Amino acid sequence: MSSPAAATGEQLPEPATSLANRYGRPKRRLTKRAKLILSSILVLALILGALFLSTRNTKTFEPKDVAFSLVSDRQTDVTVAVSMKAGEKVTCGLQVLSEDFGVVGYKEVLFDGSSPELKPSGGRVTVQHKVPIRTVFAGVSGGSDACWNS
Repeated sequence: MSSPAAATGEQLPEPATSLANRYGRPKRRLTKRAKLILSSILVLALILGALFLSTRNTKTFEPKDVAFSLVSDRQTDVTVAVSMKAGEKVTCGLQVLSEDFGVVGYKEVLFDGSSPELKPSGGRVTVQHKVPIRTVFAGVSGGSDACWNS
């Protein structure tokens, strides 16, 4: 018996051996429009992330080391001023350092911006304290180490 295709003189198609038939069709690439949309979303996400991170840790106060004076080998006076919003309270850790930058004295001090005798300028006040700090050795410098809202 012969097939009807063989009777008419046509040959049967041979199985295709191309890679597309063996492994499937290749994936389509993204269009220019899709690439533009995806890159725009990525840029917008990066900008929003940068804005979020830059505004997240903004401080409303600014400490400034004014002076220090060596009273004795066991005491140093440190003067620090903190500029802050009126009514705000800030605690600062004040330290005295030795020649090799080791901490030889430390004290935490509260700077209260809600005192009635302070006169705000532009909604901000500056509170200054001269703080005696006991030390274990003679210090060569002193100032604020870190400050935080109370």
